[in-house]
Amino acid sequence: ATWKTAGWYWSDGEEIPSTRTTTRAAVAPTKKAVPAFNSSARIPRILHQAFASEMVYENYLPYINSCSCMSLNPDWTYYLWRDSDAEALISSAYPEFLAKYKKYSDVLERADSIRYIVLHHFGGIYLDMDVQCVRPFFPALENFNSFLDQERIEQTNIFWGWPFSVMNSAMGSAPGHPFFREVINEMLHKSQIGNAFATTGPAILTQVYKQYTAVKPAVPVTLLEPNVMSPLMDGNKNWRSMCGSLAAAKSKPDSRRSWKERGCIMLESKNWRYDDSDNSTICVHRFLHLGYGFAAGARKKPFNVTARFWPRVRTFK
Repeated sequence: ATWKTAGWYWSDGEEIPSTRTTTRAAVAPTKKAVPAFNSSARIPRILHQAFASEMVYENYLPYINSCSCMSLNPDWTYYLWRDSDAEALISSAYPEFLAKYKKYSDVLERADSIRYIVLHHFGGIYLDMDVQCVRPFFPALENFNSFLDQERIEQTNIFWGWPFSVMNSAMGSAPGHPFFREVINEMLHKSQIGNAFATTGPAILTQVYKQYTAVKPAVPVTLLEPNVMSPLMDGNKNWRSMCGSLAAAKSKPDSRRSWKERGCIMLESKNWRYDDSDNSTICVHRFLHLGYGFAAGARKKPFNVTARFWPRVRTFK
């Protein structure tokens, strides 16, 4: 396995010059074993995204291109994780997970699982392709050794009936962080397959976060406030209609209200404001849902993201 970059190949830790050149030193992960976690380590300047291949829906272009993540973070190295790259990395560094990865029947399960693995193995920041950058990652996130995104509280309350939900659309870590090892272990031992939300997505991530933080770990993980990376409500849903009349809910003491009632009252108190962006917002999750079958009609023709943004886009070989 090698990393192909703009000017170098990394193969088992050895640097081999290629015929291409670059104006700055490339930062490339290798397939070496992950070192023991260093509590003083911070998130390296590596941005990861995942897609089945390098042919990416054009809908994502505004969020990837020069007016967003790449230009706002020009000194960050960008890696695209295709399914073939994911399988190669898992085979070489996480072989115990390979059989589970190959069994996943929901395409989103593969896209979900590789994000935890690359963050554990190499560190960096992972973003879904429908996440728009509005500010540079650093200095706001520079002193973290890990972070997780959080869904809008009102949305979680109303739609899921939960007090909070950890999102896997935006996450960051230093290499070897034990939280992401716990997520990998939980996916590995989960017998259910075919429902990404439960097997690899926000449900399992929230479950592991609760378990991990309950024991007051020596190496903490930071759960960001929703307005940092998920300030929007999902625009595909009619939240006002879902809430209906709130008169009965308001007549109850808060302790007797359902989570849905609490979320609806909170959203109404904001005058049904669906955007909580503020000066702390770094990214905005746009909820395009293009990985789901129901959104197939909204997908625009694919373009080759590797060719379009060469040499910024790098892939695992």
